[in-house]
Amino acid sequence: MVHNVVEMNSGLTLYSMATSYPKDDLMFVPVFDEYESLYGEIGSELPLVADNGYWKDEILEEIDERGWNAYIPNKQLATLFKKSPDEIWEFSKYNFPFSDDYSYCTCPNGHKLPRHNTKHYENGQTKTFYYTSSKICKNCPDHDECCKSADARVITHFGGDLAKEMFLKMETERGKEIYRPRFSKAESPFALSKEYLNMRQARARGVNQMDLQAKLTTIASNIIKINKYIHQNDINT
Repeated sequence: MVHNVVEMNSGLTLYSMATSYPKDDLMFVPVFDEYESLYGEIGSELPLVADNGYWKDEILEEIDERGWNAYIPNKQLATLFKKSPDEIWEFSKYNFPFSDDYSYCTCPNGHKLPRHNTKHYENGQTKTFYYTSSKICKNCPDHDECCKSADARVITHFGGDLAKEMFLKMETERGKEIYRPRFSKAESPFALSKEYLNMRQARARGVNQMDLQAKLTTIASNIIKINKYIHQNDINT
């Protein structure tokens, strides 16, 4: 698997790394550790943007320990970033906003669903349940649409305190402003490498050879982007 660090303004890939790990979420911190070894300390000012696959308590804890300024949406926010409000079901869990202290969430009809029990899993993840009395839900005119066959609607939230802080951070205008360009800027090098630079599969065996292919592909991709920029600048001037 190939991991890229992309500069959001230019779309240039600053670092590329191939690993044998099947899940990329394990590599968020190691990749940026390698980045720091090349470019120096990241610090707390530079925004680090990643997709919701990295929304895990253990990753957020490591980011917090290093003092990095990360912007990572949970599944709910990632969906909202990709879709317009018209595409979201009226009674989707995404339309049950949480209070600032996460003590309750509010349904589209204005009813509060208080926080109840929290489950803790062996992998460190937590899952908190929010629901109100079945009487309130049953008396709601939208019960059948919202609750389906259940007596009451239950909303769940994954993550501990750091996840809650990240959620609120991503909901700010600043968070949305920083994350929104990711789709066009951070994903474009992957698309370019796959479509035009034959990076859909490895051309050699072994992680070292794959890492070399990834780095050479990154160089080629950056050259294409720089050449395009120079050409467009010449036309404009």
